[in-house]
This record gives sequence, C-alpha cells and structure tokens, in this order.
Amino acid sequence: LNTRAFCVYYYRTDIPAGENVLMDETVRLELRNAVPNGFLSFKGYLVMAFDKNNATQPIGTFKLPSDGQLIDCIGGVKNAATHTSNSDKQLATVDWVPPKGFMGTVIFRTTFVQNKATYWVKTESIAVTFAMAPTVAPTVPSSASQPAGMWAALAVASLLAFVKL
Repeated sequence: LNTRAFCVYYYRTDIPAGENVLMDETVRLELRNAVPNGFLSFKGYLVMAFDKNNATQPIGTFKLPSDGQLIDCIGGVKNAATHTSNSDKQLATVDWVPPKGFMGTVIFRTTFVQNKATYWVKTESIAVTFAMAPTVAPTVPSSASQPAGMWAALAVASLLAFVKL
C-alpha cells in the first residue's frame, strides 16, 4: 500500500499575480492555510525561490516581511524569509524580488510548521514565468492604406512643377 498517495497538504503558497509576471517585477507570496474551513493555523515558515532548472541554489531576494525576518541561505544574501514569532498564523505575506534581468521560471518552496512534531517540507507553489514586456512597434502607414486620390494629386503636382507652361 502506497501511503504517499494519501498525503494531503494543509498549507499552500499562493501567487496572486498568477503564472506570468513581467521581468524585474516584485512578486507577492501569500503563505496560507489550504483547508477550506480555515481551522488549521501554522506557527512558522521558511520560503525560498528556485529556478525551475536548478533546484539546488535559491535565487532572488526577499523584502523584509512585517512579521518575519530575512536569512542568508546556501551562500546567498536575503534569499530566504522566515517567521519571527511562533504565534498562530492563518496568512503570512512575503514579497520576493527576482534577480535583475531574470527571464525564466521560478518555483517557491515553503516549509510550514504546525507544531514541533508536525511540519510540511518544501511544499511547491505554482510555476511563475518571468518574461519581457511585449513591445509594440510604431505603425507606419503603408501606401496601400492611403486614399488613391491623394497619391494621384501628389503625382500631378510633382509633374506640373517640372513642366513649363
């Protein structure tokens, strides 16, 4: 019997901005209870961001959460956010800043602590893809879009300028 098939995550990391974000934009994370009735709270968390193609090195930095602290992990600086109080929480909000010019996909991994004996390690958020803003090229009117009468009048005027009457 595979007991892992019955594993339920009671907590989740939500990304209100969704799956697609513009390059260099800060991303807000909402660490929350995933149970619909909201009876379960958590006492602590640790969250880091990883490039989808490299799960070993956290990337980016976090902004100081109002109810948390920043820590340096695996040779990085301010690349993890955690709680400062073990009081019950229904929601913790954390802002993450991607590396300058980063284009790719990030997954946030959060460890939630319910109590000393119960915790969920590396729960994954949705994949968030960073891309450049689409550029809109200026439109240049083509000759096909101009009225034919206008072009005929210009041609006649040009010819008359060179004809001596």
